[in-house]
Formats: sequence, structure tokens, C-alpha cells
Amino acid sequence: EINELDHFCGGSLINKDWVLSAAHCFQNTAASNVKIYLGHHLQTGSNPNEISRIVTRLITHPSYSTTTKNNDIALLQLSSSVTFTDYIKPVCLAAAGSVFGGGTKSWITGWGKLNFVGDDLPGFISFSSTESSSGSPSLLLHSTFPSHHPSFL
Repeated sequence: EINELDHFCGGSLINKDWVLSAAHCFQNTAASNVKIYLGHHLQTGSNPNEISRIVTRLITHPSYSTTTKNNDIALLQLSSSVTFTDYIKPVCLAAAGSVFGGGTKSWITGWGKLNFVGDDLPGFISFSSTESSSGSPSLLLHSTFPSHHPSFL
């Protein structure tokens, strides 16, 4: 069971009813034990534009591998639809079949560590621009793995 005060993974709102996240975050977790916070910018203190939703359905990729982390993707259905605001908007998703050549720019966001030393996490959400690798369908590679598979995000 997940303590409602513990942050454990990030995700991206993809429409008014669904959040996209990583499958490894939800191993052995019931959807009803997950609460999603949207418009959450600071880990501590006031977040006046924040709303929350309970997850009613959790779908992990049927080919997700806990060993290789291939297909590490999950969809979370929210308990009620979100009204978009200046602070809560869905991310832009590429159309099906889109191909990104080397150098395609995109944005990455998250609450994770800013360096490899220590366990300190930032108190605010971080973001950065990045470019895809030539010949790679991946825009963001898991840096903890020595090589990557095309199913990685």
C-alpha cells in the first residue's frame, strides 16, 4: 500500500481522463491505492493550483519485463475528468507512426535526482530540452542501463 504523503513516480497527463507513467512504478500495486496530483510544482509547501484524483484503472504494457525493463509503460485512468487550466494541461503526443530523426528536439520533465552522487531530490519539478539520437526511436534513455532497447522511452 502506498502512503498518500510519499512521492514515488511521475507521470504525464495525456488527456482529461488518463495519465501516462512507467510500469515499474506500479508492480504489485492496486489502482485504488494510487492518488495522482496534478498542478503540483513544489514537493513541500503550498501548491495552490493543485488538484488530485484517485486512479480507478491501471494498465501496464502486456509485454513489460521486470528483468529487462522493456515496454516500461503504464496508463492510469483518473476517477473523474480533469478541467484544463493554465497550470494543468496535457502533454503533446506524437501521432501514431511518427518517426524522429537524429536531432529532433523534445522536453523531458521529472522529480528525479539531478546528479549521480547522493540521494537528494529537488524540491521542485525539473525540466530540460533534449535531442533524439540518430537512428534511435528513443527520446529519453534510462541512464542506469548500459544499453537501451527500442521499447524504452
